[in-house]
Amino acid sequence: AYINNTQEGHSIAFRFEDHIGNRDGIGNRITLTYGDSQQQVRELQLGGGFMSFDAATAHFGLGKSTQVKHVRIDWANGGSSEIEGPLKAGALYTITRQPK
Repeated sequence: AYINNTQEGHSIAFRFEDHIGNRDGIGNRITLTYGDSQQQVRELQLGGGFMSFDAATAHFGLGKSTQVKHVRIDWANGGSSEIEGPLKAGALYTITRQPK
């Protein structure tokens, strides 16, 4: 078995409480901007193979960056939200969307 025991680099994670669409934000597309205009995109998915389960959390590795400059969420059922940073690395952020 191969195990990665390195603790180098920073990371950040997001989970969702959506009171308009699906509660856990499954299908949301999250775009991060950090460092020198670097970007990463994830689509939040549940499931996987037989007897597996992925938590409804989007994890991003940031390398040497210690913060995120900007986050864009494209909600699974339409609409988008923009969050201006800085958001510090090493944290789990919960993003909540409420009806107006």
